[in-house]
Amino acid sequence: MKKPQSSKDEEFRRIKRRSPNFFLEDGQLKRRNNPNPQLVISSQEVQSYILKSLHEDMGHRGENEAYRRIKARFWWEGMKKSVKKLVQSCLACQKRSQNLQREQGKSTATSTIFERVSMDAVHIKSGRWKYMVVARDDFSGWPETVGVVKLTEKVVAEWFISEWICRYGSPKEVTVDGGP
Repeated sequence: MKKPQSSKDEEFRRIKRRSPNFFLEDGQLKRRNNPNPQLVISSQEVQSYILKSLHEDMGHRGENEAYRRIKARFWWEGMKKSVKKLVQSCLACQKRSQNLQREQGKSTATSTIFERVSMDAVHIKSGRWKYMVVARDDFSGWPETVGVVKLTEKVVAEWFISEWICRYGSPKEVTVDGGP
């Protein structure tokens, strides 16, 4: 490897030391990473697009999960800091984080089956249904789900009454995260 005249000695040594970690494939610069190579992203615009797209698609699951998913396919200098900055500036993530912190001191132990039920709704990207509603017994882990086109309080309440309460009885507590 020959040093370009425009490059400083220190910068060239750093590049030379790190160069075995990178290779070209089909005209794209990639970084060696087990088991799969990562595509090197140098454009800040593309970095922002990747960050926002993957973060939104995975449902605001926090810094560690966002970094893990992005790292599986891409690489750029300072990527971990970029992910941290995005998550810290994301209102939905901050609300979720505050809810988790608030509930940490709350006991989740139950003594009987169907005493406490947790419910959530998940957005589905394609197919007949737009959302999947999940109700899960905290003691046994027993789940019940339904696909719905429109997510409203009425739709969820009618389903919960007919498919959960009528079959298993009324729980003492139902926990929801306040999401969609």
